[in-house]
Amino acid sequence: MHGRWTGVRSRQWGLRSGAATLVPVRHAAVHGRPPRERSSTAVAAAAAAGKRGGPGQDRPARRPRAPSDCASIAALQQLVSAAGRRRQRPSWYAAALSQLARIAGAATGVDDGTPTASAGLAARRLALDLAGGLQKRTGGAGPAELGTAVTALARAQRHVPELRPPLQAALRQLEAAAAVAAVAAAGVLDPSWDGAALLAAARGLTDAKEAGEEPAPGAVAAIAAASCALALRGGDAPAQDTAAAVCALAQLDHFDAPSLLAASAALCGTPRGDGGAGPGPPRPPLAALEPPAAVSFAHALARLAWPCPPALRALASLAQDDAWLEALDPRGLAVLAWAAAMQGVLSDAAESAGAACCQEVGTSSSGAEWPACADVYACCVHALAARPGATNGLSLQWGAQLHQARVLLASGLRSGTPATAAGAGRDAAGSGRAPLAQHPDLLLLHSEQAWEAAQRRKTVSATQRDVWQFLTRDLGVGASLEAPAGAGAAGLTVDVALSAEAAAQAFEAASGTLPAGLDGAPVALEVDGPSHFASNGARARLGPTVARDWLLARLGWRVASLREWPAGGDAGARRRALAECLQRAAPACRPV
Repeated sequence: MHGRWTGVRSRQWGLRSGAATLVPVRHAAVHGRPPRERSSTAVAAAAAAGKRGGPGQDRPARRPRAPSDCASIAALQQLVSAAGRRRQRPSWYAAALSQLARIAGAATGVDDGTPTASAGLAARRLALDLAGGLQKRTGGAGPAELGTAVTALARAQRHVPELRPPLQAALRQLEAAAAVAAVAAAGVLDPSWDGAALLAAARGLTDAKEAGEEPAPGAVAAIAAASCALALRGGDAPAQDTAAAVCALAQLDHFDAPSLLAASAALCGTPRGDGGAGPGPPRPPLAALEPPAAVSFAHALARLAWPCPPALRALASLAQDDAWLEALDPRGLAVLAWAAAMQGVLSDAAESAGAACCQEVGTSSSGAEWPACADVYACCVHALAARPGATNGLSLQWGAQLHQARVLLASGLRSGTPATAAGAGRDAAGSGRAPLAQHPDLLLLHSEQAWEAAQRRKTVSATQRDVWQFLTRDLGVGASLEAPAGAGAAGLTVDVALSAEAAAQAFEAASGTLPAGLDGAPVALEVDGPSHFASNGARARLGPTVARDWLLARLGWRVASLREWPAGGDAGARRRALAECLQRAAPACRPV
């Protein structure tokens, strides 16, 4: 919770009795009343003038009351100096550090977590002061505050490398606290380890890892186990705790089908005892969550590649409410559009990991979800286009995600672009909104440029280059590195591209046998490291990887995922790994 900034207390305005002008009041004895109290005459005079101090007095510039109000390092310094005389909670210092990281990222144009180490001297000094204040106050902090502190330090450390020692100290504190979460996993839920605490801890561990500090495996396992235990309670736990537990699992990339099934059924099914007696269809518990929490839950399901059409239908209904959309910032709207498009992909891909969910919560792979996906996308883009300066609130990361949602919808609807279908659907429903094709080009151009910028920043890993060199040099097979996926892929590239003939030649050279079952489609050989799969060894693909493979298949590629590549130049082991990869290549799925 942010600390409250109450302003300068030494100068307050009141009306002297019987006078027609306002004078400063410094002590309560002047009027015989508390210094902040003003007479009704003074209040009326100020209201008539429309100013704080009455006629002839200009309203002073609004000073920031919370770290999130500060738009510059100077404003943040002013706020910290004013608040330095009062004792603030650790969450206040964490919020100030996070805002410092946002300001530094916006100044460099790099806001996706890439280390820049480019903060100025003033920002570095302020960051160290905030880190010192944070360290002094985390001694008796709860798990939620510890997780928030680690996240803030990790994000600020990308711009201020001197924050690494405080980050390491805070991470050790969080790891020690995470040991208590093992009690929650055993079924004895500690009240301090609610959904918000688990999500904060999971986010802190993940951000620390991205900052180069590897958390203890035991701490990660404890938070994941406690999150699973909370999600498994389903409807017996508060809705906000269930949603936060699933978000914590997504932060850790931990896939657990029973937990996801219980949570999605509890949040997206019919509430217990409702019976549908009220007017209209019963509202699922997901509708009772705050809009950002509901969007985060939908994003977590998409991240973990869990298809849940009831969640999509609930979001499509909520997105019709302008007031509900107004509670989302530009990032939240972009995330909502992507999560909705991903539900169409997941249902269409018929993931084996979601097979149990298909029977329990009504998932089908008939493509009936795509109109609802397009409807949610249209609502989000309409809401973004209606906001002045919406593109300024969309970072490269979230702008690219918005464009990716458009690309997935264009392929899923099988009708060119989703603009006509989405706009026609909303007009037919009497929403009164303009079709998507009539949106300002600036927003669509911004998201497309963000996607292209993200694609240009892709790098070729050492393993990827090693696989390509083994194919071309050792096996004598023609292969292309980072080849374009083709028209309609919006700049998507393939790690190693093989023509159908080259794939057959590579399989024969690697295995010594002739390939069987090839359909003449080119092969996209994707070198997939651990980040493409669940972290708990389930070998389940994460949502972004599912979307990539689904899109490549619809573009006519056979996708071969190379998950393990022997190091050390063992030619025999490499041949076997390559042959197994090509043997299980997924068939192409050209759209009809």
